[in-house]
Amino acid sequence: MAYVNTLERQALAKERQVGEVKGEAKLLKKMIISKYGDCPEWVQEKLNEADSEQLGAWGQKIFQSSTLEGLLL
Repeated sequence: MAYVNTLERQALAKERQVGEVKGEAKLLKKMIISKYGDCPEWVQEKLNEADSEQLGAWGQKIFQSSTLEGLLL
């Protein structure tokens, strides 16, 4: 059985968190394409820069917003 020290455990947790944020951004991008038909470069940049909390807020707001600008700005 492999021994995992505290630093390794913290690194693994950080990697998992980064992976989850990337997954949330990927799902939101699919939702954006489905609703608005396109995902411009400026939108992709905003998705790449957002944290989990922001992505979640946009995910909820997508149902009320009629434009990409209204969703993300």
